[in-house]
Amino acid sequence: MAFRLFGDNYSMGIAEIDLHGMETKWAMKVLSSWIKGQRTPFRIITGNGSGAMSRATKEILISKGFIFQYESDWNLGTLIISGRKDETKSKKARRTDKTSK
Repeated sequence: MAFRLFGDNYSMGIAEIDLHGMETKWAMKVLSSWIKGQRTPFRIITGNGSGAMSRATKEILISKGFIFQYESDWNLGTLIISGRKDETKSKKARRTDKTSK
C-alpha cells in the first residue's frame, strides 16, 4: 500500500499531510511530530473512512490550540488549519496596543 506522508499542495500553496492508509495510532504519532514544524495554514487529509482518523486528528488539533475547518461541505475528509488560538489573541492584543497609543 502506498501513501504520501507529507508534501506541498502547490495548487493551494500550503503544506499538507495525507494520512490515508495509515493505522490511526501510528498516524497520530506522525501527525504530532509533523505539526510541530509547520506554519499555518496547512492541510490534513484524513479520508472519509470510519471517522476514527478524523476524530483523533481533531482531538490533537484541539489539544494544541489549532483553529481548523473542513476544506468544503462536500469533502469532510480534509481539514484546513488556519492558525492557533493563541496567535489570534496575540494579534488582537497587538492591534489594541497600536490603537491605544
